[in-house]
Amino acid sequence: MKMKTLKIIAALDSYKGAASSYEAGSAVKRGILRRLPDCDVRIFSLGDGGEGTCAAFHRAGTVGTFRVSDTHGDGIDAEYVLLDRNGVKTAMF
Repeated sequence: MKMKTLKIIAALDSYKGAASSYEAGSAVKRGILRRLPDCDVRIFSLGDGGEGTCAAFHRAGTVGTFRVSDTHGDGIDAEYVLLDRNGVKTAMF
């Protein structure tokens, strides 16, 4: 009888100033595979709505910027990610 492969999801938010969401997930994956080398470990980048949220979606879409005004009326660049899932486009910024 064939044993099923253990599947683990590593889904972490970023560690501000220390590691991106993907980097943190990769570290967890390495640790798990050291102890359980036959596991199927998948990394999912997450964000809690803060500055790392857009970065968490970089792997899933197209990154761009556009010029906006800050609260003082000064021009700044805002980053967005354009996700395309089966023809349905969603912008996250």
